[in-house]
Amino acid sequence: MRDLTPERLTRLLSMITYFSDGRAVPFSEAADHFGITEAQLLKDLNTLWVSGAPGYTHSDLIDFEASAFEDGMVQLREAQNMDRPLRLAPVEAVALLVALDSLIARLGPQPLLLSTQTKLREAAGKASRAADAVRIKRTPQATLSIRQDLHTAISEQRQVWLRYVSGTDKESERHIDPLSLFLSDEHWVVGAWCHQAQAHRRFRLDRILSYDVLDLATVHKPQPDFPDFDPSGLTQRATLWLMPQAKWVVEQMPVDTVIENPQHIQVEISAGDSDWLVQLCLRLGESLLAIYPQEISDRVRQRAQAALNHYQE
Repeated sequence: MRDLTPERLTRLLSMITYFSDGRAVPFSEAADHFGITEAQLLKDLNTLWVSGAPGYTHSDLIDFEASAFEDGMVQLREAQNMDRPLRLAPVEAVALLVALDSLIARLGPQPLLLSTQTKLREAAGKASRAADAVRIKRTPQATLSIRQDLHTAISEQRQVWLRYVSGTDKESERHIDPLSLFLSDEHWVVGAWCHQAQAHRRFRLDRILSYDVLDLATVHKPQPDFPDFDPSGLTQRATLWLMPQAKWVVEQMPVDTVIENPQHIQVEISAGDSDWLVQLCLRLGESLLAIYPQEISDRVRQRAQAALNHYQE
């Protein structure tokens, strides 16, 4: 076996279980069992001998019987509980299940992923129910289907009906004239004229809950210069004072003005939706120093307090 880090780590952990019954095992027998040379076996055992539980004092380390080594034998005296099956805390199990759901949504229902998901759910027990609160709404295959249908609608200049969930988790129904399809920050987006808003809008394909291509001709024709946003619709404005590490706001958001100094960044930002501004402020967390106007500041404080109250419950 090659001495690659993942392979060796797996072998080292297996050795703890293999020797955990306390019996004395000859070097040759142990080396044959793991498919390595006796020289490699000694290297692995010496690594285990200086490994252990946090603290890493002599009493925290894995220990072997030294006299057995002199006789060409391996005998484990103290495993530091590393021979026991891994037990996950509920929060750890939920995090792994959510990550697996994300992988399945991205890669598709691979047999290995589904098998791992089933076993992890069985091991997590009741804690697995918390992971059900997080739903990956759309797989890449479904997004591809939407993209193909929207591309057809653009080519045939047909209107589309959408049921859409916004970034602030609000559902709405829209009639749009789809004008262009493009990638934005790794997400497929349809640029369109929205008949409800009477303005150009962008809609992320992964937030489309359902749709229908209509037998209605589009009113607005495809334009090569589809705007990023409609300035006339940006009626909500706020001034944010940010820590330097939040400079990504300046780089990724349509800010109006920026004033930088070593201590903080002051930005004026406009939006068409005050809920979006509140969500942005909550996302910034400790990187947000102050907010103006007071109305937005109060809403952010109330939302943050409500979230804390849920944790206390």
